[in-house]
Amino acid sequence: AGEVNAKSKHTNEQLDAAKEKIVDVVSTLMATTGAPGFQEDAEEDIAMLGVARRSMYTSPTGFKGFDPSAIEPKILSRSSQFLRAGRGRVLATVLDDFEIRAIGYDGPAGDDKTKGGGHYREVAKVRTFLEGFRKAEVRRIARETVTMLLDKLVSEGIEGLDVALATMTRSSDDTSDDGGE
Repeated sequence: AGEVNAKSKHTNEQLDAAKEKIVDVVSTLMATTGAPGFQEDAEEDIAMLGVARRSMYTSPTGFKGFDPSAIEPKILSRSSQFLRAGRGRVLATVLDDFEIRAIGYDGPAGDDKTKGGGHYREVAKVRTFLEGFRKAEVRRIARETVTMLLDKLVSEGIEGLDVALATMTRSSDDTSDDGGE
């Protein structure tokens, strides 16, 4: 029973670390939209999520909306493992928190940017983008795993495949580095 509790504590620490990284990524992506509620001066709200972080970017052009083509790929590739943490549950939780904040920022203005609204719609765009990226990463990892196993089968036969599968099972028991789905 003590081993299960230690493993659970280790997993909870990993999920908390993933949450911090995901808050950083979402904060940065939201800051690129130019939405006033998600600029650097809104940091006290980010602290309410249980993580004290500063967004790495402030939009110089005003509220222009989310543009996925403006996102540097290295931001996503460095965050891939964290975005997949807990089979996507951590990402969903963080995005839910950002949606609630966005609804508060919009107030009665709703989607009207001229009246201070439009925050929720931008969070929804970021959610769609990040969830799509996460699903694509899960599929990429699955393809790589299948390719490796097929190569093992062709090069070493059924015995080599059996050893590879046994090794994969033991190592996945030792870590909680989820592939995703």
